[in-house]
Amino acid sequence: MEQLQVVLAHLKLHRFWYSLGLALVFAYLVTLGAADAQKQAADLEKQLENSFTQVKSYQSGDRANSQWKQAVAEKKEVLDKDFLSSHEKLYLEQEKLMTWPKEVAEVFKGRPFGAPLNDNQSKYIFDYRRACDDLAQVAQVFWELNVLDKQEDGKLFGIIDVGRSPSAAMTQVIQFPTWTRDPNSMEAWYAQEMLWIQRAVIKSISRINRPTAEAFSAEKGWLNAPIKRMYAIEIGAAGMDQGTLAAKKDLVEYLPPDPAQVAAASGNQAADAQAVNPKRYVEKTDAFRIVPVGVHLLIDQTKITDVLAGLANTDFKFTISEVRMTYPQERVDLPPLLKEAGVSMPGRGAENPLYNCIDVDVFGTMRLYEMPKALKERREKEAKDAPPAVAHPTEEPSKGASPKTDAKKADAPKSEAKAAGDAAKAAAPLPADGKDAKPPATEKSEPKAAPKKGADDDAKKASAKEAPKPPADDAGKSAPPKDPTAGAGKSDGSKKK
Repeated sequence: MEQLQVVLAHLKLHRFWYSLGLALVFAYLVTLGAADAQKQAADLEKQLENSFTQVKSYQSGDRANSQWKQAVAEKKEVLDKDFLSSHEKLYLEQEKLMTWPKEVAEVFKGRPFGAPLNDNQSKYIFDYRRACDDLAQVAQVFWELNVLDKQEDGKLFGIIDVGRSPSAAMTQVIQFPTWTRDPNSMEAWYAQEMLWIQRAVIKSISRINRPTAEAFSAEKGWLNAPIKRMYAIEIGAAGMDQGTLAAKKDLVEYLPPDPAQVAAASGNQAADAQAVNPKRYVEKTDAFRIVPVGVHLLIDQTKITDVLAGLANTDFKFTISEVRMTYPQERVDLPPLLKEAGVSMPGRGAENPLYNCIDVDVFGTMRLYEMPKALKERREKEAKDAPPAVAHPTEEPSKGASPKTDAKKADAPKSEAKAAGDAAKAAAPLPADGKDAKPPATEKSEPKAAPKKGADDDAKKASAKEAPKPPADDAGKSAPPKDPTAGAGKSDGSKKK
């Protein structure tokens, strides 16, 4: 008991130092536990950061699980089928516009753009050049423009003004190379594509003016037409808009030129071959090629929306990127053919429709589709079993051409443009009103019942009277089909006999 009292007295005497010691021990124990807790918290925070990083990597789409891959593959397969199906449909619709001269139409049709054409020892390419030299294709495209012209009796027809002598201006309006030698395959493709594009634009111009052609005579058609003149259709570098020019894009060829063909075309021949302008594509992919196109017209500015909408609906997809409108530098006057016919200017000042005339330059691009690979493979497989096609002889006279026209071409020396223009006008349908037109001559039908032997002349006459006459519809079948763009006062240039 005494010892316990001594210890308590000692503790009481030195209680401060004992208390301080216990406080230090407690503080050490607390600090050691907090360090462990902080370490555990840091470990947990790091695990959370790693988990967030791993989850975020899946968000980018680079790391896919098996289910995700299967779903994406199925969707991609559906999209690929839709793309291939749409591509083939677009190409087949476009292929209807990719026509060739009748001399080589059977052997060239169905070939993909850029395919070799010099098969059969270059016979077909020679036939193609012969067909191009007679300018029949150019004449056909030119007269689809509904050109303002007159017949031999002085009657006017058409709307678009190209001058006093339309046949002479034909090769200036429709651009097409004149071959001095047989073209190679790519030159032929470039030339035909140039003609296809011009024909598509001209069909659009004809459709825009169709309501006017149906409502007015030729004398009033030009005054009321939305499009009055066509200056030019430019393809390639000349048809580029300001945005493309500012971007300084270099146009490319469809295929690099063959060194052997370039070496063969030396001297003047090499210069002649460049008339087809091979560097014309602003973009070329496996699915399509894009060609810059510029159209220069004289129009009625009150019909500007009709003109632009009509051009945008061109057979080939024409995307308009720039439109420039300016007043003509020279005074707009009546066409020479209208002046010669005695047509006077209607009204003065604001009443004069020529005060609304402006020059409009429309720039854009045309998208031409390539033949799909699957379609090409199918056709190649079918061609192996099919017999080879034979080209038609170039000497075969064109259908619908009158002997009178052929005789004129043989007797009177004319320019190629004039001869082809006259042939196209002679083969075109009769005037829309049909007042001066005569029905084509038809052979008399044989009587149903022939008279018996020994019958007198009266019986023969009676039998002849009973013979059925050809119906009016059958007689009309022998005439060329009527131009759907023809209207009142519209004529195609058929000459009155």
